[in-house]
Amino acid sequence: RSNNSLKLLLTTHLPCHTRRTRQTLSRCCALCECHADVPFLLVTQIDFYTRVTNKLSVACRLAAKAHSRNMRVALLCQDDATVRELDQLLWSAAPLSFVPHCAADHTLAARTPVVIASMDDVPGHDDVLVNLRDEWPPSFSRFKRLVELVSDNQADKSAARTRYKFYRDRGYEIRTHDLSTNEG
Repeated sequence: RSNNSLKLLLTTHLPCHTRRTRQTLSRCCALCECHADVPFLLVTQIDFYTRVTNKLSVACRLAAKAHSRNMRVALLCQDDATVRELDQLLWSAAPLSFVPHCAADHTLAARTPVVIASMDDVPGHDDVLVNLRDEWPPSFSRFKRLVELVSDNQADKSAARTRYKFYRDRGYEIRTHDLSTNEG
């Protein structure tokens, strides 16, 4: 089975695995053999970065960090204007820290480490998804890691609480990181 079908299976058909992490899922199946036909279980790691003063700047830094670790990144934006702004920020990085990137509809998107997308044109890879939208991305569970950035704006915090509850209610383990002290 593909990783995507396993994730779908886990989230829709295996109620015994609700609210379990990747490690406890593997341990559960090893101990109780309740799903012996499932070879390896993947669960999306979700991280909320809170008190972010400039979401696009932090998204660029996270993309650069992931790229330096040979990971592919999808930056999912609210609209085309944000796609263009993020593209400009990535181009204006220091020459030695350039992050190869393009828009999701570009012909080189399949081979580019960082892809900037709007709406549902998410690229084919499944490493890291940085969500800059107000709502949860429908295809988030196919990614190994989902990053949510939350500013101090009340509307943004309210939308983030809704996304947090959505993920939590589906059994995902969520880590939070307060960037107010180390965002410089």
